[in-house]
Amino acid sequence: MVSLIATGGLGRFTTVVIDNKNTVRLGGVVPLGNKKIRDSVLGIMSHLNGAKFAVVADKSAKFSTVVEVMDSIRRSGATLVPPPRTDREESR
Repeated sequence: MVSLIATGGLGRFTTVVIDNKNTVRLGGVVPLGNKKIRDSVLGIMSHLNGAKFAVVADKSAKFSTVVEVMDSIRRSGATLVPPPRTDREESR
């Protein structure tokens, strides 16, 4: 799994999951069927949660799907930042 975090403030975050079939799901449960629905839902969630998202993609997910999701998050008003580093990564 690959994780990316988008944040625009403090508070909770919403998880967007891209599975091995390239299905984008909000919270890993609710499918976001197409680009219009995804843009609308992510825009609403951005206002509700302070523009914080965590994107989790399966290794076999298409890179183009990940880019589309990140673009939808950008349009929602969130700011993209790298995920926090773990202690193991910092010791390298």
